[in-house]
Amino acid sequence: MESKGVIQGQRQIGEDAHQLQIYAPEIATNAAPGQFVMLAPDHIPQLSRDPFLKRPFSFHRIDREKGVFDLLYKQVGRVTRLLSRLRAGEEVDLVGPLGKRLSFPAAPGSVAVVVRGIGVAPAMAIIEEARRRELKVFSYLSARSGAALLCRGEIEALSEKTYIITDDASINRSGWSTEYLEETLPHVNIAAVYVCGSRRLTRDVARLQREYGFEGWVLMEERMACGIGACKGCVCRVKEDSAGPETEDNLVYKMVCVEGPAFKVERVVFD
Repeated sequence: MESKGVIQGQRQIGEDAHQLQIYAPEIATNAAPGQFVMLAPDHIPQLSRDPFLKRPFSFHRIDREKGVFDLLYKQVGRVTRLLSRLRAGEEVDLVGPLGKRLSFPAAPGSVAVVVRGIGVAPAMAIIEEARRRELKVFSYLSARSGAALLCRGEIEALSEKTYIITDDASINRSGWSTEYLEETLPHVNIAAVYVCGSRRLTRDVARLQREYGFEGWVLMEERMACGIGACKGCVCRVKEDSAGPETEDNLVYKMVCVEGPAFKVERVVFD
């Protein structure tokens, strides 16, 4: 669905990180955790547009009743620099919601969210939806330093328990998020684990999935030109048979935009 969105507000929440709220009721009403939207600032003349292509952004928070959604992004290039200058009342061009909806286990039960860095962007929508479904949430939030942690307070408020891990051990713990997840699994019946923001953590979760049998999902990140499967520029390799070997006979290519961005962790293949 292509439409216009109106900026409701924007704030900086961390190191080069911004939270942008957009009023677009047609999109917000149909959006779900794990999905994304293609976005470009509206004020760039179409014939000389630079950048020419829209960029993908995960839904960070979704408020269907108010018709708004939030995006969380880091300022790293031209598009995000332009986004950081947007103010309330300005318009953006949107296409969405795109991608497949995430599945959630039936309540009562528990889920875990393993997040690193800007991977918190899609994770907040997952956590809020899990709580809406009366699922308990165990959160594992990591970053290179305490200053790089995003949304810590919001995640702690919604989680049964939150583990905070930093590379420099400046807050409580060092090490890997999955080490603390592995300590939790023998004592808590975790029905599903969602990973956002790290391929190394995804490999570890896939290893734990084989041992404990929970449903594991990873939100893949790839460069996208269209978001609707036309350009075929965002393919990833997955195993056709999740229990089979990583051989050419068992590998297929999937487009992240239309067949993801969420994939079962046991199927994803990383080079």
